[in-house]
Amino acid sequence: MNKSIYLYVFAVCLMTFNASMVFGGVYSIKSIQIQHNGTSSSTAKDAALKDARKQAFQQMIQKLVDKKDMDRFENADDQTVEFLIDSMQIMNEQMGPKSYKATVSFEFNKQRIEEFLRNKSVQFVAPIHKTIVVLPLLSDGAKTYLFEKENVWMDLWRGHSFNQALMTFVVPNGDLNDMQLLNAEDALIGAAEKIAAVAARYQVSAVVVPYVTISIQGRKINVQVDFQEYDAKGIKKNNTIRSHSLTEVAAEVSKQELLKKLLKISINNIQDFIKAQFGGNQSQNLVYLKIPTKTPDEYYKYINLLNESGMAQDIQPVELSRSYSVLRVKTLYTLEDLLKFFKERGYNFETSQDVANPYAYEAEPKG
Repeated sequence: MNKSIYLYVFAVCLMTFNASMVFGGVYSIKSIQIQHNGTSSSTAKDAALKDARKQAFQQMIQKLVDKKDMDRFENADDQTVEFLIDSMQIMNEQMGPKSYKATVSFEFNKQRIEEFLRNKSVQFVAPIHKTIVVLPLLSDGAKTYLFEKENVWMDLWRGHSFNQALMTFVVPNGDLNDMQLLNAEDALIGAAEKIAAVAARYQVSAVVVPYVTISIQGRKINVQVDFQEYDAKGIKKNNTIRSHSLTEVAAEVSKQELLKKLLKISINNIQDFIKAQFGGNQSQNLVYLKIPTKTPDEYYKYINLLNESGMAQDIQPVELSRSYSVLRVKTLYTLEDLLKFFKERGYNFETSQDVANPYAYEAEPKG
């Protein structure tokens, strides 16, 4: 028999100070390239893996804490780093008599690394996942390109490894379906319906358009990138990702080299923008859950589920009775994120429409 949990959501703005929020596969670090020489293949391997762990640790910390706190983790000892790692995967291993080369990926232990950060008194927030489509636009002054072969800016985005990204970047295939959904002009003017169609195709929550203009003035070449963000419905957001420009002497640097530099800056600017959205100035949500708690076991079942989700910053009971409880959950997550988590575990949610009487709802687990 299907039953539903009735959930009343009441969002309020609370101005708080928090560390940066980050998005994506935060507890995994993938594809670190290592190469070392030594007195033997075994000593070369040991040195290479030690270096890989340090690199992975630094990337891990970069994803979880604010830039101002990064210098506090520069001298972490090897034993601590090893303790924080759950597993390691070695690929493309090549061993010579006195050399070692491989590609290594790591999985960090969520509980251990968060406890490590708490002991350091460093503010951080357990990450949530955000996936965005990137529509790289390129203008040479005469024409603007998106899926056309002339768009070397798009090629750079497609060929980049996003291992250190704070969210998941999706670069469109540029196939016939994409071309039918929108063109360069649509992306440039922000055609809402067409941008929403792209978001729907790739099942993402946001679309970012990094728009690059290239100009040559005398002996100098200039590239500038501006950004615009849209939600899944194609609605333009007022917040602005930081623009950036680079100028070099044309004889000393190629257009391709400048664009590669601009790509790294662009990714950092997008990441910083997301951090700012979910950092110290981000409004939190209070979500009120009315849950069936006829026994203590039922009550703790919901508490444990919320703790398991990693979405709850704080859980407080605000009303208790023999048949139900009302939990106030402080969270930086969206309602969509919370609903998705519980639905995956066999719970269906319905949002109450009775704003005047927020606790007058029945709530029972799915049977």
